[in-house]
Amino acid sequence: MGRTATSEEDCAGITDSALEQDCLNNFYLSSSIKELSETSGEKITDSITKNRCLETVAQNKKVIEISKTSAASQPKTAAEALKTCDTLSGDSSANCKNEANYNLAFEKKDISYCSRITDIAKQQDCTKEQTENLDQYYLRQAMAQKDASVCGKIINTELKALCQNSI
Repeated sequence: MGRTATSEEDCAGITDSALEQDCLNNFYLSSSIKELSETSGEKITDSITKNRCLETVAQNKKVIEISKTSAASQPKTAAEALKTCDTLSGDSSANCKNEANYNLAFEKKDISYCSRITDIAKQQDCTKEQTENLDQYYLRQAMAQKDASVCGKIINTELKALCQNSI
């Protein structure tokens, strides 16, 4: 009943007080999130559910505010995004730069951007993924152009040999 309650009255018919309170808590949770209002969430008696509710409402409000930002002011390329990272501070700036460099490695087809990532795990992921992406890109280019010299740009030795033997 708690998941389908559309009002407090829907829970009133439950004779077990604990189940009735669960029903009310679920109703307050869903209505608070639906209405983007903390008012119903404040009525939740279970502290974990109440905190989750209030955090969700706050996060959803932030998402809505961010989505209202004009699309024109949003960076369109990773290079533009990298420039905006300097307006941030601390971890936000570092995370922004890491993400932008990750994307630049893909956009520019240049694995050297991965070395600019300060998070070692993300740097390794970037290097691995972008190497695979670049190898596949150069393989397709070599095949499409029927040009074995493009195969020389492939890093994976087995794939490079396959490319050269296929042209």
